[in-house]
Amino acid sequence: MKDRMLFRQVIESLKCLETGVLRSVDDGNIGSIMGIGAPVWTGGFIQFVNTYGPQRFVDRCNELAEQYGERFRPPQIALEKAGISSSRPPCAPTGAVFCRSAPVGAHSVRD
Repeated sequence: MKDRMLFRQVIESLKCLETGVLRSVDDGNIGSIMGIGAPVWTGGFIQFVNTYGPQRFVDRCNELAEQYGERFRPPQIALEKAGISSSRPPCAPTGAVFCRSAPVGAHSVRD
């Protein structure tokens, strides 16, 4: 139950980042915690993917989609960050793929 609730919100946050509704990773993380009450331990809904692991996140989304429907399918941005449809390397030595140092247009924090 916890995964279903959390993953749906994370998926929607990623879609907002992907489509430009969110201007940055920081906006998504801070907004999810301060604005809609995301659990602080996640670091924000987008940071959750970094902590959980991009490939593991995609795998779990697909498992949930098989059980509970297409609404749990990972968005394209998650697939790309997991290296499934993109060869772009992580932008931080820690393996974080949604990070602050990415150039604008690549889901950065700064213009």
